[in-house]
Amino acid sequence: MPLSKRPVYVLFIFTAFRLIFISMPANAQIIHTLSLQPEISIDYKVNEKLSLNFNNYWLSDNIEKLYPEGIFYSSSESQHTITTIYMLNNNFDLGAAYELKINHNKFVNNDFTNRSIEFVNFSITVEQLSISQRLQFEQHYKNTIVFRNRYRLALKYPIYKNSNGINKLNAVVSEELLWSLNTETKAKLNQRFIIALDYQWNRLISSEIGLQLRTRNISESNSSNIIIGLITIGIDLHELF
Repeated sequence: MPLSKRPVYVLFIFTAFRLIFISMPANAQIIHTLSLQPEISIDYKVNEKLSLNFNNYWLSDNIEKLYPEGIFYSSSESQHTITTIYMLNNNFDLGAAYELKINHNKFVNNDFTNRSIEFVNFSITVEQLSISQRLQFEQHYKNTIVFRNRYRLALKYPIYKNSNGINKLNAVVSEELLWSLNTETKAKLNQRFIIALDYQWNRLISSEIGLQLRTRNISESNSSNIIIGLITIGIDLHELF
């Protein structure tokens, strides 16, 4: 059965609008950085309602440093997260997580930040177009406690299905707003825009590759940064048992 074209139009219009009109502030300092961000995500379904996720990523600011230093040594930051997700119904999920972020520095001690996270997900499917929204609340523990909130809208649409009707290749577009608050500084508003392709290799392994645009301090129009080479490997351990 041919795929309906209407969700494709929605995906295209959303992406075009984001890139043309609000890709970055008019007076922002544009920083084009060729970076690599490999990510490994492992899922395990405990039962029909409860699941666990283990996520790790490493971000290298300059791809030229990858050789001979290697991705782990040249990374400017890494992030390690353990998440518990509870499915209320087919549309709503609740979750909580612990996250450790490390800013790597070769000349001084690494900078560690502990985070606690709570979130709610809402997702629906309209004519094969998956639409998901996430509202997330974070507490960053360092010298002081920083409260950061995040809202993400993500669209996913199948481009290719195999003979069994299983989605093998999907187009993914997401937009996320992040705003931070604490008692010592004024609010900071950031943006993250991702466009990617997701491929399901088998029941166990999937991968995603794409681009990410990060805009920092939108209210002050400080800077924008492009990450090229956003790579994610997903593993579903539940399929092994």
